[in-house]
Amino acid sequence: MNNKQLITNRAFTLIEILISTAIFAMVALVANVVVAQSVGYITLLSEVRTTSQDAAKVAESITADFRAANAPITVGSNNFKNGFVSLKCGASPQVISSGDFTLNTGVDTLYFFSKTAGNTFRYSLYKIVGDDLLFGQGNATSGDKPVSEICNIPPSKILSSDNTVAMGSWSGHNKDANILAGTKQSYLNFEIQVKSKDYNKKLDAERAFTSIRSSVTARSLSI
Repeated sequence: MNNKQLITNRAFTLIEILISTAIFAMVALVANVVVAQSVGYITLLSEVRTTSQDAAKVAESITADFRAANAPITVGSNNFKNGFVSLKCGASPQVISSGDFTLNTGVDTLYFFSKTAGNTFRYSLYKIVGDDLLFGQGNATSGDKPVSEICNIPPSKILSSDNTVAMGSWSGHNKDANILAGTKQSYLNFEIQVKSKDYNKKLDAERAFTSIRSSVTARSLSI
């Protein structure tokens, strides 16, 4: 008598297939969420790094220009020995020379004037136009400038990056040699704000905002 071995081929049931599909879908969903969050964090960190670096660049630029301002300058009828002038441009341009100036004085332009080692003159200009901080820089032949000429210097965007927007505000102390005598010291307080371009149109994970506040003091000058 021959012994026969019965071989049975067992297939998956419909219920088992549905359960397996559901488990796979849950795992895939969790994986997608993790990947999406990771991408979001990477995007946010990139935006934070970019805005932080750009804000630092602007702050360092203003600080360097303020400290380099060393040449006497005459703007209109106002004389400044430290090469630093605060102006209110617009329909009626004027020099703010009463000493302390704050945001309420309407100062929208900072002008720095310096003399280089090669006996050439350089100027740097920072100007608030709307919600943008603009920048201008170039050579100058002398330190005598009418107010309107400085206000009409065409500035450009201060940051080369197209992904961020810079803003600024400032206050300080600037003495006019014609008005006040004695040993005076100029100083500048400023706040630089850099945010992602189209900030209000982006999700929280796609945008960043960086603010830097600083104060810089010029050397004392006997005026």
